Amino acid sequence: MKLSELFELLQYGELATLPISGGIDSVKGIRVQDYPALVSHINLALTDLFTKFNLKEREVAVQQYESITQYQLDSKYAITNTESIEPVKYILDSEFNPFTDDILRVNSIFDEAGCELPINDEHQTSSLFLNGYKTLQVPFPADDNTIFVMYRANHIKLDSALPDLEADIDIPAYCVEAILSYVASRVHSQNTSQEAQINAVNLMAKYNMLCDQIELRNVLHNSPNNTNLKLGVNGWV
Repeated sequence: MKLSELFELLQYGELATLPISGGIDSVKGIRVQDYPALVSHINLALTDLFTKFNLKEREVAVQQYESITQYQLDSKYAITNTESIEPVKYILDSEFNPFTDDILRVNSIFDEAGCELPINDEHQTSSLFLNGYKTLQVPFPADDNTIFVMYRANHIKLDSALPDLEADIDIPAYCVEAILSYVASRVHSQNTSQEAQINAVNLMAKYNMLCDQIELRNVLHNSPNNTNLKLGVNGWV
């Protein structure tokens, strides 16, 4: 879906009667001066959906060092980040697949043999620990060992300062109506009238209901990890 398509759905749907869409004469389309605010609302809607559901999963490889037990999953430690002055770069990304600070939640961690490692289990010596959503503690690091972190990733942020109507919004069709409700709720909430505030509350309630329906339909198969990492870890692909 293109940003322009989402604008069109809002124009003729949830925002049809508001000045932001041209009011009654909605053929005029979303007002250009309202693009930045609307894109900002869309970014928030996308982040909320990508947080609720495992819509996008990525992998980041972390090189261990015996002298380091705390690993920040931050792009300043990525080997492709030539602007960073960090003395040790332990995130093994590439020019074709750079690490972009898009972690929302760590799903699982694997060793080089493709075996899943326990997380936050103090009763297992092989356990790793998450001291924050992107801070990984390795109690017994070993030089030349690499771990592979599978994580729930955020969407690619849309530019609100200079919106590109041809920008892609990578979401499944069943999430579109939810986004429309979330964005419309935020637009209405900026109006202090009682009617607008009621509309904002109702639209957010609709958003939550739609998210519940997505969960109940099990379209995502409730899987925290849908990627088979073992082939890549063992060097077979």
